[in-house]
Amino acid sequence: MEALAEEWATLGLGFQLRQKGEYVANVNWVDNIFILAADLKQWQFMTASITDLLQARYGWQWKPSSLEVLLHGVSPPSEIVCLNGTNQNLEYKVVQRMEALGGLLSAEDPTGVLISHRFGTVS
Repeated sequence: MEALAEEWATLGLGFQLRQKGEYVANVNWVDNIFILAADLKQWQFMTASITDLLQARYGWQWKPSSLEVLLHGVSPPSEIVCLNGTNQNLEYKVVQRMEALGGLLSAEDPTGVLISHRFGTVS
């Protein structure tokens, strides 16, 4: 994973933190992997890279029911985002909200929904 993260950093992939000018490409928590990309093309490349790495190194495959994608400022090609070119045909459900690391992420109001969720007032 470290070599892959270094490759992504060299290529300038990920989500840029404006205050620091650094990029965050992925967050791993237990058995969850969150890929952060600037656009759909980056996300597809990064997802294919990590899928191939995990398959080759450990023989792991994704659990189809757990695949979700939250898009912000990007129009999805369909309700299901498909990723071909890996060892698996991956179909991601496009969601408007996603719970991650104790927070609720939202495409509509990222900051407001996250804060409301943390205070238990999200609808």
